[in-house]
Amino acid sequence: MKRERRIAISIILLITSLSTNSCYGQAEPENAEISTEDSISSSANTLTTATSAVSLSTYEYEVVDTSEFNTFRLYVRNSTDSLVVLDRVEPSCGCILATIQKSYARKEKDAEIYIGFSTKRMSDTQPYTVDVYTSMNPDSPMRLYIRKKKADNRDEP
Repeated sequence: MKRERRIAISIILLITSLSTNSCYGQAEPENAEISTEDSISSSANTLTTATSAVSLSTYEYEVVDTSEFNTFRLYVRNSTDSLVVLDRVEPSCGCILATIQKSYARKEKDAEIYIGFSTKRMSDTQPYTVDVYTSMNPDSPMRLYIRKKKADNRDEP
């Protein structure tokens, strides 16, 4: 019997500011195809998403992956009447790479953030963060939490 080590990553988007805007987070792994059941999958990983407007809510995305490095895109939708600009992103440690791909979001449009992280260098006990600063509230960022779950060992024939 073959034992395969699987790494599960939980990604939680928490809006920490009390602003009037609402936005949603949607993560997509690179080179993935969208199926009809609100899940995104590729041969290497599976990602289930919940997409709706949020304000001071938590959304959790779970990625099961066997690779040492994982990438995805986070889309932040502007549901206000004014233009929102993503000013900067700040990852909490060197095992996470975060860059803004599309910084401007008009009404009902998305801004885009590319995030990559090394699962090999991440601890099972420490949560990691990516702070997203916007023009709507420059002093209080939205915070993306990334947590590595303990490995799940499964038997395969």
